[in-house]
Formats: sequence, C-alpha cells, structure tokens
Amino acid sequence: MKTIVLAILLLLNSCCHAQSKKYLGVGDILPGLPLLTLYSAEKVINTSSYTGKLLVLDFWSLSCVSCIASFPKLDSLQQQFGDRLQILLVTRDPLQKVQSFFERRKIKLPAIPIIASDTVLSSYFYYEAVPHLVWINEQGKIIHITGGQQFSALSLAHYFSGKPLSFTAQQLLPDFTITEPVWKEGGGRLSHHVRYYSMLSGYLDEHTAYHAQILRDSSGIRGLKILNAPLLNLYQLAYGDLFMASEFSRTSRILLETDNQEPFTLPDPVVEAAWNRQHAYCYEVLHPPLSVKTLSTIMQQDLDRYFPYVVSVEKRCQRAMVLERAPGFVTRVMKKKSGSFEVDPEKGRIHFTNESSAAIASRLQQYFDMHHILFVDSTNRSYIGNFSLTFPYTDWKTIAKEIEPYGFLLTEKEIDIDMLVIRDKPALPVH
Repeated sequence: MKTIVLAILLLLNSCCHAQSKKYLGVGDILPGLPLLTLYSAEKVINTSSYTGKLLVLDFWSLSCVSCIASFPKLDSLQQQFGDRLQILLVTRDPLQKVQSFFERRKIKLPAIPIIASDTVLSSYFYYEAVPHLVWINEQGKIIHITGGQQFSALSLAHYFSGKPLSFTAQQLLPDFTITEPVWKEGGGRLSHHVRYYSMLSGYLDEHTAYHAQILRDSSGIRGLKILNAPLLNLYQLAYGDLFMASEFSRTSRILLETDNQEPFTLPDPVVEAAWNRQHAYCYEVLHPPLSVKTLSTIMQQDLDRYFPYVVSVEKRCQRAMVLERAPGFVTRVMKKKSGSFEVDPEKGRIHFTNESSAAIASRLQQYFDMHHILFVDSTNRSYIGNFSLTFPYTDWKTIAKEIEPYGFLLTEKEIDIDMLVIRDKPALPVH
C-alpha cells in the first residue's frame, strides 16, 4: 500500500501541470500550483496558500555540497522570520534517492517542506546551477532571482523593514549556445556585455573601402578600427605610431625577408580584388583609456599572435639617395612658415616662392617613393628663398645639378638607417 501511495505522489508531481511555454522572470506572477512534499505535515500544498508571505523557492540537488550544507542556515532563517517567510526546497532528484540520501547520511532534516522529483516548478523557472533562489513577494510577484549567498538574515531583515535590495537580476537564456563566441551568441544579443576585445577578420565584401580611425570617447583614446587594410599596411600602422607621419609608411623603409612575398606585394589592378579578399584584413581593438604608444604596442603584439611573421625595427646599412647641405656653403635655417609653389606645364618648371629645402625634399620624396627608392633628407630645413626646378621629375641627376647652386647636394650613398624588417617565424618543432 505504501508503495502505491508513493507512486501516485510521484505521478502527481510529474504530471499535474503541463510544461509552460515561457519561463517566468522578475516581474511575473507565480500562479497557484499544487505540489507534493516530503517529511512535512501537509503532503499536498499549493503556492497560492502562501499569499501574504515572502515565498522563497530554493532549487538544489543531491550533487550540490554547498546546497546541503546550507540546510541548517535555511532552517534557522525559517524559524527566525516565522510566519512572514516560507522557504520551499525544490529538487529534480528522484524522491527515492532523496529519501535514501537522508537516511544513509543521517542528516538532520530541515523543518522546511522538501519537494522531490520536481517537474512542475522547474517548468516555470529555468536554471543551470544550484542553489538557485526565486523570491516571490506577498502578492505572488517574482521580485528577485539570486544565488544562495544573497539569501541571509541581513537581506531578509532589509526586505521586511522595507529597505530596497540591490540584487543583480539573473536573466538566464534557455537557448544560450555555449559554443558560440559571446559577441556572436544569439545573433549578437549579448554584444552589449562586451567591454574590451581584440579582433581580426578577413576582407569585408560588405564594406569594400579602406577605413582607419582611432576610437575615442570622453575618457580618452580607447581603441582602433581598421577596415580592409592590406597586411603590409597593418604593420606600417602598428610600427609607425599609427596615423602619425612615419618613415615606415614608405615601402623603401621595409625589408621583406620572407619566402613568400605575395601577401605583401600589391598585384596588378586586374586581379587586385581577388588579392584583397585573400590578403586584406580588418582589425579592431577596444581597451581601457590608453596612449597612442601603448595602443601601437598592443597592435604589434596582436599581429605577432595572428600572423606567421617576426617583425622588428633594425639598423641596417642601405643604399639611399641623400639630400644634404654642401660643405662650407652657408644657408639660413628656415623660420618663416609661409611659402608657395606654382607649376608651369608649358615650360616644364615648378616655381617656389619663399621656400626652404623642405619643399625640394617633399617633391623628391614623392619621386623616389614612386620608384621604391630610399630617400633621406639631412638638410634640417634650410632656407633658400625663390627658385625653380624642372618638373615633372624624370631624372634625379637633373635635379641634383639644379639645386647645387643653392648649396645642396643630392647623392647616392650607403647609410645606416632604421628599417622595418619582416621575416618568417621559425617552423614549430614536430613531435
């Protein structure tokens, strides 16, 4: 007879309520639900009978050591707050296993209703870890969903005295996909939680233009966004103080010591689109406020992680075109900032007014960059005044002759200079 009664009780707890279509959360009303209990005077209870009390559902399991260790504390809280509070211990574990556990361990039973083999309450509340506590106020409204640590004599005293409890509401997602990246999970529904990150993606067909910017807000520099940048461009930005003028922005200051140079060499325009899809990238980083120098360092470290190359700045002896002041020729240092130039296409000349050696260096730099020739300006911005040169430049030797009367020399020589060196990472040992 006892076995038959037990079977009926289990069947009632399992089947008395159909699975709800939507889990309840903070703000929802808990309906009246009939439940079966163990070790209590009332075998059948109903959640609606606790209207006027603070009802706390404590979901636990036999495998949760901390849950079982908290039973004396729960017993004490139930006695301390008396008729103002009702705690229900709820577990999905089978009734027989629960009974066997208490009998075998000889654990003192709490004077709190225990609900085993639960499928009713679990159909209303989704949880992954235990203890999982649901607070339901005197009107049957769910007000808090917390862990076990938040349930204490202090928090209950605050509640009954009318003081607000600043618990962070748990909003568990039953369809949460654990294998997806956090920013991507559920179609990006959790992306607002992402604080800091570093990300590399391939070329975007959805936004084909190159784009680069430093990310800022009221606190300062926060990060960087670069879209559709060739790999070499990423290294030039990372090692050249990002968007500030840098010597490494010129290909003549880069040494490629890799077996395969295709990822760093722009192809013929006919196949450029296909090449971009393979060798252009998007890089984005968001960080607590930092300096441009630190941001550059972070980007360098990321590129080292993401790509199979070792990159360094090294002093190398290189053949270069050097613009310098002629020995013994006295020229004034340029102080005035105003200056101008005008191109005369009919005469094939470019006329400079109130200009310095920097104007010559700028034009020469453009010419040598086109031919990937290393160029160095060593004139320290010396004042010249008014002068004219052959234009467009087709032969650097012609320009060298024309600037010589002004006290400047353009010569080819070997110099030691900082170069951005890119080489392959050593192959990993095979075990």
